[in-house]
Amino acid sequence: QAMQYIREGEPFDILIADVTMPGMTGEELASEAQRSRPGVPVLLVSGFVQSHHLQTWPSNGWAFLAKPLDLNGLDGGIRRAIAR
Repeated sequence: QAMQYIREGEPFDILIADVTMPGMTGEELASEAQRSRPGVPVLLVSGFVQSHHLQTWPSNGWAFLAKPLDLNGLDGGIRRAIAR
């Protein structure tokens, strides 16, 4: 559904996506979002991520937040994504 919004040009201020999703990864969704809307902030979330991802995502301008989420952590993750 998020990919449909991106392709249809629906407005949004930030992309928050789980790393593991049915049908595609959060990385694929983030890449497509940034192709369509350069500069859109991206926050990826996951309960399990391999360390090599954490090294490459910042170079893409993506922020990461580990699950479980709480409001303070989510707020900080959103702020990091926007700052990138």
